[in-house]
Amino acid sequence: MSVAIRPLDTAAIHQLLARRKASRAETEATFRRVAEVYPGEHAKKILDHYDSGRAEAHGVRMDSVVVESLKQTPKERLLTALAYWIPIQENDTDEDTKQYSMLPWLLRIQEHLGEDDLTAAFLEMRDMEAALGGTVPDGLSVIHGDEWCDVIFS
Repeated sequence: MSVAIRPLDTAAIHQLLARRKASRAETEATFRRVAEVYPGEHAKKILDHYDSGRAEAHGVRMDSVVVESLKQTPKERLLTALAYWIPIQENDTDEDTKQYSMLPWLLRIQEHLGEDDLTAAFLEMRDMEAALGGTVPDGLSVIHGDEWCDVIFS
């Protein structure tokens, strides 16, 4: 398996942002349908969040975070992610979540980067996500995360 980095142009960024906006709209529409069937205080709070514009403002802020992230090279992004997540994982003392720890994976990714082997680092990221599934945060999701849409596995 190989890894390629696909340069992103303005059109690709606009497509990404349009897809993210459509996903948020679909989530809101789904929640509104569910809230009609199961009204209650919790549903009211979430609807208020949408109706006030706070949900959309948050989505726009998160879009800008992704766009800023994509201005970095994939290696720079990965180094930034490791600098953030490794200390968090090192300080996680919850025995119940140890089986889902990303730390061994992150340390191997860091080792690959130290050897200047970006391909091995991204393959390790992909394997981590496959092994740990939904416990991997979006910012480290090389398979589904928008921050890694320029990393292609073939």
